[in-house]
Amino acid sequence: MLFNSFAFALLLTSNRYLTGFQRVPAYWVLLAGSIVFYVSAGPVDLAVIAGAIVGNWVIQRLNFAPRWHLVFVFVFNLGLLAFFKYRGLLDTDGLNGGSYSDLALPLGISFYTFQMIAYHVDVEKNDPHSPWFPRL
Repeated sequence: MLFNSFAFALLLTSNRYLTGFQRVPAYWVLLAGSIVFYVSAGPVDLAVIAGAIVGNWVIQRLNFAPRWHLVFVFVFNLGLLAFFKYRGLLDTDGLNGGSYSDLALPLGISFYTFQMIAYHVDVEKNDPHSPWFPRL
């Protein structure tokens, strides 16, 4: 989204209206804007981020030993990232028939992959300086 586009102006004014005048919490506006942004990027991008979120949630809920927990987190997240970044290297002779080779890199995959890894590491360390540490 370009900063000088009509879509950005609409996003900015709706954000100001909802958070300033309607008193909607900013995190709901941010969540709705993010979902609209990923839906407009395409169904593949939305499916990849939704799958990454659900996969990380399942790994967090399985209650492994701390070392195995982080192993599963790294394998899942970096495997997902490696698949989308390096899948073109595996298709040397056109063996896939174009099934995955025509997909573009999902929007923001590196950012949210490393954010999810950082979340799991901070939870395992019980770091009080992390943004998701429970404050009483």
